[in-house]
Order: sequence, then structure tokens, then C-alpha cells
Amino acid sequence: MRAVTLSCVPPTGTAWYREAALLLVALACINQAPAQPSTELSEDTQYLSYQRVPTWSAVVSDWKSDTPQLHVYDYDQYPGHAEFVSRGLRTGISFSQFTQQVRDPAERNYVPLFLFDLRSSPIELDGETYLWAARMEDYSYEDTPDEMAGTVAKLNRLLVAYLRTQSVEDASVLIVLSVNPGFQPNFGIEDTLRTQGIRGISLPDLLSAVGSPRIEILNPVTAVGRLRYVGAAEMESARYSPTDIVVFEELPTRVPPVSGIITLAPQTPLSHVNLLARNRGTLNLYALTLADLPGAEEQLGELVRISIEQNSLAISPVTLAGAEAHWATHRPPAVAIPEPDLEIVRIVNLAESGASVASAAIGAKASNYALLQKELPEYVRPGHALPISWYFEVAQDTRFQLLQGALLERKQNMTPEEIETVLADMRDALNAHAIDPARQQELRELIATHYPDTRIRLRSSTNCEDLPEFNGAGLYESKGFNTNDDESELWDDLLEVYASLWTPHAFAEREFYGIDHRLAGMGVLINEAFPDEHANGVVLTIPGADDFSVLINSQPGEAAVTNPEPGQVPESILFEASASDRFEVQTESSIGPVFTVAGMETLLIELKTVSVRIHEILTRDIPAADRPGYGVDIEFKLEREGARLALYVKQGRLLGTALPD
Repeated sequence: MRAVTLSCVPPTGTAWYREAALLLVALACINQAPAQPSTELSEDTQYLSYQRVPTWSAVVSDWKSDTPQLHVYDYDQYPGHAEFVSRGLRTGISFSQFTQQVRDPAERNYVPLFLFDLRSSPIELDGETYLWAARMEDYSYEDTPDEMAGTVAKLNRLLVAYLRTQSVEDASVLIVLSVNPGFQPNFGIEDTLRTQGIRGISLPDLLSAVGSPRIEILNPVTAVGRLRYVGAAEMESARYSPTDIVVFEELPTRVPPVSGIITLAPQTPLSHVNLLARNRGTLNLYALTLADLPGAEEQLGELVRISIEQNSLAISPVTLAGAEAHWATHRPPAVAIPEPDLEIVRIVNLAESGASVASAAIGAKASNYALLQKELPEYVRPGHALPISWYFEVAQDTRFQLLQGALLERKQNMTPEEIETVLADMRDALNAHAIDPARQQELRELIATHYPDTRIRLRSSTNCEDLPEFNGAGLYESKGFNTNDDESELWDDLLEVYASLWTPHAFAEREFYGIDHRLAGMGVLINEAFPDEHANGVVLTIPGADDFSVLINSQPGEAAVTNPEPGQVPESILFEASASDRFEVQTESSIGPVFTVAGMETLLIELKTVSVRIHEILTRDIPAADRPGYGVDIEFKLEREGARLALYVKQGRLLGTALPD
């Protein structure tokens, strides 16, 4: 099968911003060609939603332009709207960034939707027959009612115009609206739509009309846990445990690790909730009402087992011992992290070699930096690392040890709120601890010798991030420090970096992947900040079956690419082949050009060449047969040095499996 791009104009996309993402899991595992233009709907790209409705997944790109593009894609090749935009449209965009560019009307570049083919089960409303319906995928839209009515009307016009190009008998399209006023688009805009000849229908009414069943099991695995109900008003504030089976009144936009997912809003097989459930191996199903789930109402708050046999669902009580036995045997494969090397106790010069620059001693981020500094010294500034042993010295704090021991012993019987309270107390204990005077003196001497009168970065570098099996992007904090400032700020910053090992998000992700929390340690990468940035950016190498492409996103000055201000779009340039110097400018920066000005092409090619070299360095220890599943994430700076611009690499990390985004 191939993706279908319903346009004769090459699609453009918003640039990629680095985050560890669910989409990188699929990127690393599925190596297919990008979307190819076509002018026809194809049965090969159609699938059944709700067990009865022939469906195409589609995305509108370039939403704000005068010529937005409608793309219908192959669901086998691209399991999800965001992945199609990331890989099919070659933007490299992450799930979180895709969401941002869908949700906010001011930044909207994409509209994800499902196109329902009702020709085999037409729906009649007020004497008019409808052969088509469309539903915008739910991304917690931030539009006002008037803005959403305009969005729906524009989408309807686009769909009608397209369907007429397909020579269909009737191109009228029903728009699926929510009956819940807290979700968009909803029936609150129906009167406005009617004035434009657009009819709405609720999804339950649509499914009832075509004879779909009231329950659909999308990821049929057994789940054991405490059955909880989360209403629409609680969606943002609720806290979850990995041992919960959660009944969501509406589709959640983010689901932390849980034992099972049940929604009272219908899903498609390619909904982002189901993609997350499949990736984690979690039960996922929908029911039109709680009453459709036999025994669910009576067992809310209780430990239950939900089993699936021959597509039939059963909910039965389970004892605590039975639940614990199930949890013990149904965890995802545990991720083994390097056991901390506490023998390294002095600050490490990253020009060293051997055990002192291993992940076990200084964390993966600093270890990768040392490797790149050694192999690419002209592009990587000298750096140092505080060893992980320093963190463990601080973590010997009596109060911290008591809290940590109690948490790890009792965590299975604690509520998420109780866990968050203990984690906050643990962070407070670390932040209140005094760093050993001898360690303080050693760091003072390092700064006086190597970083006087400058700004440095204290960058988190744990032994549980930047690993092939566990990306850990964004879990931990880094801090900046001016070496002329009050010294007390330095110790406060350092302790905050250490304490970030115990945020609720970091703890939950380590817990889900079976990482031994007692082995988790924090090193600190130290290097000079860049005081005179001409530009900065991110490079992503995107693996294919036989080669990889190189995507470069950049912004002038210090404008962030990784965490952009609202509305900012970076310059995006794609090299389709690693050995080629041919490139395509996908988007221009909304702030100012970087490489797309005269005289910059040589530096662009140099950056591409360095990125290819880093890809080779960081993947060389991966077995050759597995290398096509890995890409590399690189952060770079362009620094003014007199009359020249110098290229420096700030960070490089391997991207294999990533955290759910």
C-alpha cells in the first residue's frame, strides 16, 4: 500500500521540534517511502471504524494558506495523523508539536480528520440523504465557538470540493459534532452551520444509524486494576496509577501509564489513544455508555479483571493477591540502566578516556558529549562532568533516605496524590542538603581555571536517559549560572538539578519501564554557554531501509527551536539522502533566515556532513541489522568568532524507542 496525497502541489510542513515522542517509536520501526501524489481515493487505504464504517484517515496541511492541501494516507504505513505528518510529509514533527499546531487556532497548520464512507449505509436527515461524514480528531481545540464554526465550514467546503473531483453522486458531508459542550466541535455551533447548509450529527447517532455495536475492543489484552471513573470535568486534574483501569467520559489527550483504558466516546483504530495503548500493551476499548459494560457500575472503585475472549468482554472481581500476581507478570520488559560507578569521585575532564567518561560514571548525556569531543574536537567545545557519585553523596541525606525507602516499599499501595506528596518532600530534602565543602572547593577551582567570568550550563546527565531502550527526553532539569554571580546560587542550581530526578513525571516513566529507582543517578555536564549566537537549531537523522535522511531546523540568534514561542516557525531544510548535497527548503523561518541566504550553503553542507558523521558514531555499536531502526538527535549552535561563523555541536543522542509523548 502507499500513502495518497490528494494534491498535485508538493506538500509543505511546519518544522520539526525535538521531543521525545511516541511517534519516534514508529519512526524507528517502520521504514517506508514518503507519501506519493495521487488523485483518487483507494480501497487499499480504507479500513473499518466502529466495526461497520468504511473510513479513510486524512490530514489537511497548510491550513492558513489560500490553498490548503488534503491528504488521505495509508493507515498501515502511517499509524496516526501525527506520524503521517512527521514521516509522510517529511516534517519530522513530534506528537506534542503536531498537537500544538492543531489545537491553537493562531498556530494551526494541520486539521486531522476521519472521512466516513456511508454509501453502503446512507443516513437520511430531514429528507436529505448523506453518503459521507467527517469527524475532526479531538485535540482539545482552543477555538471560540465562532472560530470553530469557521473552521468546520472551511473544512466542509474543502471536503465537498474534493469529493466532487472524485465524481461521486452526492458530495454532501455530515459533520460529526459532540453533545458535550466542553468539547469541540459541538452542537453549540449547529445553528451557525445550518445557515451555511451544513448538518451535524452526533457520533452515537451516526453509529446507531449504520448499525455499529455499542462496544468495540480496540486493543484486546487482559487488564487487572482498580476500576475508576473520570468525568469530563476531571480530565485535567485527575491523577492515575499504573494499577488503575480508567473509564474516561471523553477521549483523553494524554494518558499516563495505566492498566486499562475505557472511553465512553467512540474511538477509531488509529486514534491517538489507541496508538498509545498498542505501544504500551494496554487494554483499550470504548462503550457508548457505562451501562453497556456488564457489571462496571457496580464494581467502580474495586479491583477487577477485564478479560477478552472471542471479542467478548467480562468484568470480574479479583483479590489483591491475584492482582499483584498479574501485575508482576505483565509489566513491559524492564529497562536495565548502567549501575552507577561510585569509584569516580573527582570532576571529570571529558578529554579523558576509560571508566571516567562512561555512562555509569557521568551519565549518558555527558558520556556522549565526551565521545563527540574526542572524535570531532573542532566542533565540540571542551567540557567537564560532575560524577554521579556526587549525587549519591547528597542523596545520603537522612530525611531523603527515609522518604525514598518508604516510597519504594509502599508505592504499590499509594495513591498518585500520595506519591506526588512524597516526591515533593524528597525534592525538598535534596534542595535543603549542604554540598560537601571539599566538593564545593573542587568546583570553585574548576570554574576559576576553565570558566572564569562567563556563563556555564549545568546540564542533567543521568544513567537513565539517552539510552537506546529509554530516551528520557525532557524528564530532568538543567540550569544556567553566571560564574560572577553569588556563589550560593550555584549550589542552589546544582541541588535543583539533582532534585529533578524525582519529579512525578520522571518517577512515573521509570516506574512504567521497570527501572530500578535506587540505581538512578544524576551526573552534571558542564560547558560554557554560547554568548554570541548567530543561530541555533536541531538536526534529526530519519532512518530508512538502506539510508537515512537529514532534517535541519534552525532559527536566528537565541530563538528556540526546541521550545518555540507561540507562532514561531523555524527554517526547515531536508537532505533526502545522507551522501547527497541536494536539499529542499521545506519552510522558511518566521523570524529570519539562517541558511537560506547567500554565502551560507557551504556551512549548511558542513553541518549536514558533521551530522552524518555523528549518526555513524552513535550508531556504530548497534548491530548492523538493527541500525536502520535508529536515528540521531543533534543540537547545534552557530557562533560568531570575529569575522567567521563557527559551527558547534551542543548535544547528540541516539533515538531508538522513545517515551510516549
